[in-house]
Amino acid sequence: MLKDKEIQVHIVGDAIACYHNIKKTINEEHLSGKSKSGLHTLLKSLEAKKEELLKNPFYGVQIQKKLIPNKYVEVHGVENLWKCNLALGWRAIYFIKGRENEIAVAIIDILDHKTYSKVFGYKNG
Repeated sequence: MLKDKEIQVHIVGDAIACYHNIKKTINEEHLSGKSKSGLHTLLKSLEAKKEELLKNPFYGVQIQKKLIPNKYVEVHGVENLWKCNLALGWRAIYFIKGRENEIAVAIIDILDHKTYSKVFGYKNG
């Protein structure tokens, strides 16, 4: 099924703002002479997951339809939702859209563990 299709991975929505903020903060740390923070680890992890998704869009864990938060349906019209774990307890949230000759993976959110739990209605503690 995947053999004849081009796979593309895009960072969109709330995820793009988070991605740019991570990169900006890393750059600011570098310019101020601070040593590497956890954000470097997070960015490396995200880049590695993007590469993994290029090989296999179904790499992550599919989220049950009944558990998909309304915000993702309303904003992105998602019909499926997946997550993959990133370093430091962060999560990348994405959906997959198949087209005739390609599969598009859209990473729509990058969340720390606490925010992930809140968005998906899990209780912390």
